[in-house]
Amino acid sequence: VSDHLAGVLERTPAGHRPGYAGLLHLLGRRDDTLIVDSRAGTSFVSADGVAAIVAEHDLTIDSVTATIYNRAGQRVDGRATMASLLVALANPAVAGSADDLYRAVWGGVYHPLRHRNTLYVSLNRTRKLVSELLGDREVVLRDGAGWRLAPDVEIAVIRRDPRVVSSVTAPMRR
Repeated sequence: VSDHLAGVLERTPAGHRPGYAGLLHLLGRRDDTLIVDSRAGTSFVSADGVAAIVAEHDLTIDSVTATIYNRAGQRVDGRATMASLLVALANPAVAGSADDLYRAVWGGVYHPLRHRNTLYVSLNRTRKLVSELLGDREVVLRDGAGWRLAPDVEIAVIRRDPRVVSSVTAPMRR
């Protein structure tokens, strides 16, 4: 089988190889296939490949386990709100305004009088945690319309492929 897969990749144009490799990987190793989004694009890795992704990026956010890693492999576990904020800021579709960030993290409609403190406290805690992980390097920046990530910071987001159903993530049937 591996000889056949290697033959398919050899016949694939160079620009399409990452997508084909991800598809072939997805077909070959279903339960532990993860999607990695970064500035370099989208790639597919197995759970064993997470260490290599962490070593290549300043920050890696594992949205499956809500874990935040720095390049040296130091990690902070179980910070779901902070991980969600960083994922939202890393998403180019989210503009970074208070309303957009609140919707992305908590899923509701942002009301400035009720939710402003919640958002600001979470953002400040995230900024502090990330600056500790990266050695006092600013990652989350405030600009006129909201917040954004520093352009010189390499961030990768790891998520589970929704097309893959494992015994852990499969819905229970009655």
